[in-house]
Amino acid sequence: MAAQSMIIDSAKSKIDHFVLNDENIKAYNLAEEAEKIRKAEIDFARKNSQEQTAIDMIKDKKPLDEIIKYSRLSPERIAEIKATLQ
Repeated sequence: MAAQSMIIDSAKSKIDHFVLNDENIKAYNLAEEAEKIRKAEIDFARKNSQEQTAIDMIKDKKPLDEIIKYSRLSPERIAEIKATLQ
């Protein structure tokens, strides 16, 4: 039992060292920041895609309900886009 306890204590110490290691914390923070940037880029691309869909449909004189359905934008946002096209 004492040998097992020593092995467990050693493993816990290594885990604590790994988790609290400054280099690993920095790497985690960088990975977290990269993930935030990736999500922001996806949101930006999605928004631009939705708006481009609305622009194309407005130019094709599609009904508002179809523009809402396919662009997934609010009627207010579609009205703003329409205003910029005139």
